[in-house]
Amino acid sequence: MARSARAQTSQASQADRILSSMQPPAGTVRTCAPYRGETARHRVISADGYDYVVATLRETRAGTAYLTGAYPVSRGYLVMVRQSLYEIRSQSAGEARGRHDQLVEALAQAGVRLVRAQRALAARRRAEKREAALGVELPTLAPHTPFAADDSGMLAFPLPMPQGADPVTLS
Repeated sequence: MARSARAQTSQASQADRILSSMQPPAGTVRTCAPYRGETARHRVISADGYDYVVATLRETRAGTAYLTGAYPVSRGYLVMVRQSLYEIRSQSAGEARGRHDQLVEALAQAGVRLVRAQRALAARRRAEKREAALGVELPTLAPHTPFAADDSGMLAFPLPMPQGADPVTLS
């Protein structure tokens, strides 16, 4: 029984080696036939070796909006469609096609790190715009005030304390 389990794991590892040797080189882009509702679809092996599908589709609920996204692929199967690497909405078909091509090119040439950095930057910009629209002010530090020299040889520094409390000196 243990022998058959070892044989199965060796067959699985052999299959993994064959699949990895059959995978196209990094930076490869392959045009795929789009599914119903999609306007464009590409299969990309990113510069850092990850496998993704980049698809642009017309959103039915949003009217004329288009959605372009990069979705992970594992062993030839599209996985985690709800956990995309990157998604962006466009208002026109031409804008959506341009963004689709930019995303495919960025993945193929620079890899996943660049796309993740772009997503984080876009999220930070959206948050800043939201804060500016709400008029939220970020807390600022009080200006530095020098302390009077103390010749007693004791270390003294201000601690937050309630109003009217006596200062504390640490020795």
